[in-house]
Amino acid sequence: MNRSEAQDQVAFLQHLINDSDRFFSNRGNHFIIWAIAICLGQLANYGSIVTKQYQYIWPAWAIVFVGGWVASIFISRHKKLRNAPSAKMYSRLWISIGITFPIIAVAGIFSHAISPSALNPIYAIILGMAYFVSAAGTRFRWFNIAAVGWWCGAILLFWVRDARSFIIMAILMVLFQGLPGIMLNKHSKSEA
Repeated sequence: MNRSEAQDQVAFLQHLINDSDRFFSNRGNHFIIWAIAICLGQLANYGSIVTKQYQYIWPAWAIVFVGGWVASIFISRHKKLRNAPSAKMYSRLWISIGITFPIIAVAGIFSHAISPSALNPIYAIILGMAYFVSAAGTRFRWFNIAAVGWWCGAILLFWVRDARSFIIMAILMVLFQGLPGIMLNKHSKSEA
């Protein structure tokens, strides 16, 4: 590889990182919306279990997921960078998580392949992976902190398998989904 080719590759990588940073800077509200939605779902689960009103668990989660998707689609309509390679990659990563979670919950629970108490730790592991991957192509190194937070939370959630796990997951959502969303919005405003 000659010097010119190396400079071209460095310039391309710099361009991808800049696109990735812009992509995430414009997505803070997505992180916040999903943090709020999942927190509400977790608290509804906790309330349903503590009060033994189990019939409300599935309708609550249906509202959470439909509401989260509708809100995400609504705020995505005006976003730029849809055709940037990094935007496509990160969009697919996070959309795949949004598809994976209900599949794990519905198919896993109804087939009895997954215990309901294993859902939150599995979700925390997946979110840790998503943050870790997202950190690789951005300058947002604090995504790594969120990843580690999710993984530590997953370990805790594997040991706490009662109703308290929903409170713990709600706290993890605030810390490692909501706060990153706020930080992304703050970064977006500082870039403007």
